[in-house]
Amino acid sequence: MVLSGFVCADFIIAAAIYLVFLAWYEGWPRRPLSPAEVETYYAKMKAQRAPQGEMAVAMLERFRAFAASDDGGEFHMVNLLRWSRADVNSEAHKRYMRAWSKVAVPRASHPIYRGQVAGKVQGALEDRLWDEVALMRYRSRRDLMKIVTSEGFAREANQKGIAVEYTDAYPATPKILLGSPRVLVFFVLLVIALALAVLFG
Repeated sequence: MVLSGFVCADFIIAAAIYLVFLAWYEGWPRRPLSPAEVETYYAKMKAQRAPQGEMAVAMLERFRAFAASDDGGEFHMVNLLRWSRADVNSEAHKRYMRAWSKVAVPRASHPIYRGQVAGKVQGALEDRLWDEVALMRYRSRRDLMKIVTSEGFAREANQKGIAVEYTDAYPATPKILLGSPRVLVFFVLLVIALALAVLFG
């Protein structure tokens, strides 16, 4: 009876841990950004970056529009990167990623995929190909705005411009994602709970 109670408690604890993980990873309770919050983040980005030139101003306006259409849910940022002398400036990109990670990972935002472009088989002709594709997961648009306006990240944001000649970034709402950490954590906890049940059941 004691062992049976232990096994039952084992699965209850595993379920509780998973719920805590989901609460953090999903960002419960979810709520979209309010118009006032959008304008606050926009003003902070503008002050931090002091955009010069048409592209820089357009980027801030796109961030503003993306934040204003917030649905409260997660999204993935598809980054297409073209390096500028990557062998020389790779340290700059490392600094940028370290600054990003410090504020992104605690908010359950993380890389999903990074790959080097091997060629092109479809699409319009280009003088140059993209060098790399990177896919980043963001818990919410609120988290994205908190990340890009954090003081530590804002100080290092220019490092990306040193290492990257040009980049396009496309936010995308996930529809099919087989390799989600939700699945991995669930099965890891399930295996641990089952193993303890076998050992002590």
